[in-house]
Amino acid sequence: MSNRFDRKHDLNVLDGLTGERRIAVAVAALDRMIVPYLFWSTGHGLAEAGDKLRENLWSYAAAGEPVPDEQSVEQLYPGPGDAVTLESAYAESFLEALQLLALFAETGDPMRLVEIREAAYSMADAAASDMLVRAGAGVRWTPEVESAVSFHPWVSRELQAQDADVVAASGADRLDALVNGLRATSKTKPVVSEEEFGMMRSYQSG
Repeated sequence: MSNRFDRKHDLNVLDGLTGERRIAVAVAALDRMIVPYLFWSTGHGLAEAGDKLRENLWSYAAAGEPVPDEQSVEQLYPGPGDAVTLESAYAESFLEALQLLALFAETGDPMRLVEIREAAYSMADAAASDMLVRAGAGVRWTPEVESAVSFHPWVSRELQAQDADVVAASGADRLDALVNGLRATSKTKPVVSEEEFGMMRSYQSG
């Protein structure tokens, strides 16, 4: 039994949605990834920038407002002089996914939206790996550990959220109602919550 992201399957799923609704489900996945970036940006006195970025994502989904282009996103990455921390690595994962959205806005290639959803899954998988391996010092990577990561609640939660996004997009009468609904649920079901991210940080420091 698999509990993994399947690019080909996801592309077929998104092909069943109109363009605007495809964008909305991709933005929902991207929004679920933002918590580590908010941690990092707040720690660097940039909390307002993180909140503004989140607002911009949903304005793009709702009304086609411009998203930051690739060059602008490059300016958001942690600088070479910044300490490498758990949150900076996850913040970079979010920004990489944001660049995929910028590429989609430029090219219209639906595979970029698939890759955003895959990035959210990959963040959940990485977080589960950090928790399970860091929690057990000296744990070796075995098929059993790999399976435990694959079926970790955080990974399952993200895959289930992605399925729910598509169901919502298929059934919503209006785009504004869909966007409002996805925005509300994505905030309550992040890839990694503030509490969970705090647990990850404590394992790193411990």
